[in-house]
Amino acid sequence: TQVAAVARTNQRFFFDPADRELVALVNHQMASGAGSEQIEHLFDPYLHPRGIKELAAPIHKRIAYAVIQLITSLEAGHAEERIAALRSLRDEIFNGSSSSLRHNTARVLLAIMKDLVRERGNEHRQLKLAHDFFAALSGRPSFIRSQLRAHHLVEMPEAWNQVAFDHHVHDANSKGRKSPTHLITDAWIKGIRDINVIYYNFIRTEAVAELSEAAEIMGVKLRIGIEVSARFRGKYVQFIWTPRGFGGREDFLEFIETDAVKAFFAQGQEVADFRQRNMLALLSSFNERHLARLNETYGLKLAPIVPEQFLSFVGVGQASIAHLADHIHGLLMPQLCACVHELQAKWAANPGAEEREKLRARLELLNGLMPDRIIADYLRSDLNPGVPNGRVAAEGPEVPALLKLTPQQMVERLGTLRTGYRLTLNPTGLSPADVLELVYDLEGAITHIEIYNLKDRRQGRESFGKRLVRLRRSINAGSPSAVKQSVRDIIRDFELAEPGEVERLAK
Repeated sequence: TQVAAVARTNQRFFFDPADRELVALVNHQMASGAGSEQIEHLFDPYLHPRGIKELAAPIHKRIAYAVIQLITSLEAGHAEERIAALRSLRDEIFNGSSSSLRHNTARVLLAIMKDLVRERGNEHRQLKLAHDFFAALSGRPSFIRSQLRAHHLVEMPEAWNQVAFDHHVHDANSKGRKSPTHLITDAWIKGIRDINVIYYNFIRTEAVAELSEAAEIMGVKLRIGIEVSARFRGKYVQFIWTPRGFGGREDFLEFIETDAVKAFFAQGQEVADFRQRNMLALLSSFNERHLARLNETYGLKLAPIVPEQFLSFVGVGQASIAHLADHIHGLLMPQLCACVHELQAKWAANPGAEEREKLRARLELLNGLMPDRIIADYLRSDLNPGVPNGRVAAEGPEVPALLKLTPQQMVERLGTLRTGYRLTLNPTGLSPADVLELVYDLEGAITHIEIYNLKDRRQGRESFGKRLVRLRRSINAGSPSAVKQSVRDIIRDFELAEPGEVERLAK
C-alpha cells in the first residue's frame, strides 16, 4: 500500500495533466476497439493536417488516434483499412513536425506511440512514454537523437538517401507474423528504404497490392521475390526469383494475373499444400514422441497440440517449423509466467542458499525454453523419423510437379514467364563445391548469391564461408586468374573431403 501511494505521488509530481490525458485516451481507444466520431472524421483524406484539423483537435490527439487506428487495423482489419490508416498516420507525423530532423522526428514519434500502446497495464511506463512523446513533438535535435538511441534506431539523413536495406524479409503471407502494411511501417521506422519481401512458391494478388501501396506511401523501394526449390544431388536447393523491368505497381499486378504466371502459382500452391501436410505430420510426431518429455523436463502440463488451432495460428501464411515452434511457445507462455511468479514468491520468502540455487537453476531452465530451443530439442528431422525432411528431395507420386524439377528445368520454366529477372541462390546447406557447380551448370542464370542470413547466423551456421567470398569477388572482378585460383581452392577442399567422387571432381 505504501509503495502504491509513493508511486501515485511520483506520478503527480513528475507527469503533466496532458501526459495522463494522452495515456487515458490511448487506453480508452484500445479498450473500446473503435474511435470516437469526433476524432475519427479528422482522418478524411481531403482534410489537411495543418488546416481545419488543428481547430478540431490538437496534434498529439490526432497522432495518437492515427497510431491506434493503424495498430488495431494491423491486428484485425482489412487491407483497405490498413492502407487508409497508414496514409493518415504518415500525413499526421510529417505535417505535425517543423523540425530540422523531420524524418527522424517522425520515426521517434511513431516508435514512442507504438510502445505506449503496447505498454497497456503498465501505467508508470506509459506516462513516461507520453511525456517523451510531447517532448519529441518539439523536434528539438538533441532530444530526438537521445530518443533514437533509446529506441535502438540509427539516425538517418534527412535527404532520405541512406544505403539501408534488407533483401530477405517475410510478411504474414509466408512465414512472418506481420501484415504487409505492418512490415513496411516497421521497416520505415528502422530507416530501411530498400526492401525485398520474399514469398514461398506463389503470391496472392491482394498481398502484393497492399504491400506495394504501403511501400509507395512510405517511400520504400520494394522488390518482390518468390522462393522456389529444385532437386540437386538428393536435396533441395532454394532460389529466389525476382521478376524485373516493370513500369510500376499496376504493371506488376497485371503480370501476376497473366495465365502463365497464374498456372505457375497454382503449382506453387500444390507445393505449399504438400509441405503443410508434412508440417501436420511433424505436429503429430511432437504430440506422440516429445510432449511428455517436454512436460517432464520443464515441470509443465502442456496439452496435445490441436492441428486446427495450429493452422488458425498460421493464418494466411504457409506453415513452417518456425510457425510450429512459435505456436508451442505461445501455448506455454501462461504456464511459464505462472511458474516465474511462483519462483518470485519463493525467492521473496528469503530461502537458504541451497534453495536459492535451485530456484535460480529452474528460472534459467524456464527462460531457455524459447522457440529456437523447441526446434533444436523436439522438431529436428533426426528426432522425428518417418516425417519427411523438408531439405531432402522427396520421392513418390504424391510429390508436386514443381518439386521434381532440376535447377536447369526450373530456370527454363522461369524463363518462359519473364525474360528479365534476378535469380538469387540461397547457399544455406550447400558446400562451396555445390555453389560452384550450380553457378557453372546454370550458365549465368544465377545473378546473385545471398551472402548473409541473420537466421543462419543466430543459429550458429555460416552459410557463406571464405571460399565463397573469394569466388564471388573473383567473378565480379572479371579476373580470369583470380577465378582460376578460387576454383582450384574449392577443388582441393573437395578432393580431401570426397576423394571417391571422381566424376564430380573431373567436372
